[in-house]
Amino acid sequence: MKRTILCLGVIVSQFSILDAATWILNGNGNWSVSANWDSGVVPGTGVDPVANFGSSITAARTVGIDGTFTLNTLSFDNAFSYTLEEVGMNVLTLNGTIDILQGNHTIDAPINLAGNSSILVNGGASATLEDTISGSSIIAKNGRSEESRGGKKCIYQMS
Repeated sequence: MKRTILCLGVIVSQFSILDAATWILNGNGNWSVSANWDSGVVPGTGVDPVANFGSSITAARTVGIDGTFTLNTLSFDNAFSYTLEEVGMNVLTLNGTIDILQGNHTIDAPINLAGNSSILVNGGASATLEDTISGSSIIAKNGRSEESRGGKKCIYQMS
């Protein structure tokens, strides 16, 4: 009588958990509310922080920056405008890229540029930065630009 021996192995792999989330609230709301994000995790506190603001809104909306968050990527992809607005004395730290794929979006909160940062704006879109920009990093940008590094009102627009 032949016996067949079946061996089952366990494969262990190490992976990093990405802190990538997309805003899903079709309304105004605060960044720190996990239910406002598709992953249920607030971006800006994990391993690879990415915040996407996409097609969930059907009118202009405001997102309150109600905590201190650090991001590698901040992306906007909607014809309706998102405004990220400071609530209290909070700062948004950027270590990477702001991507404006479509629409006209505003960040009205202090931004700390902790890494080499890029602002990439597709044709017909714009990014308006209306609060203090701090940090010693260089901003690489494309399109029309107006900038005041130590103060307010930076506009980046690609026609």
